[in-house]
Amino acid sequence: MPILVTGSIVVDDEAVSLIRHGSDAPAWRVRWADVTEIAAWKLDVWAFDVLCIGFRPAGADEYFYCAEDQLGWDVLLEELDRLFGLKLEDWWRAVVFPAFQENFTLLWRR
Repeated sequence: MPILVTGSIVVDDEAVSLIRHGSDAPAWRVRWADVTEIAAWKLDVWAFDVLCIGFRPAGADEYFYCAEDQLGWDVLLEELDRLFGLKLEDWWRAVVFPAFQENFTLLWRR
């Protein structure tokens, strides 16, 4: 996985985006209609893990992802429940345990 971009998660009815700190331009933007997979995993950042959610649009080889410590995370979780029926309590345990392992989990596939 590429290095995590510092920024804020922005969701609307059309897409999810990650806006870089200090910029109005998105680091990436994925339209909900283009999402073919949604996955969750952890990044081991030495002393602790960071929970991530990634979106793979049609034709992409990699996931565009964001992390739990970014502004907008809670809104993203609400939108994933509303649009895809992905409830945090249904997948959280599988991703966070055991600690310091990636625990890649496919949450949704078109």
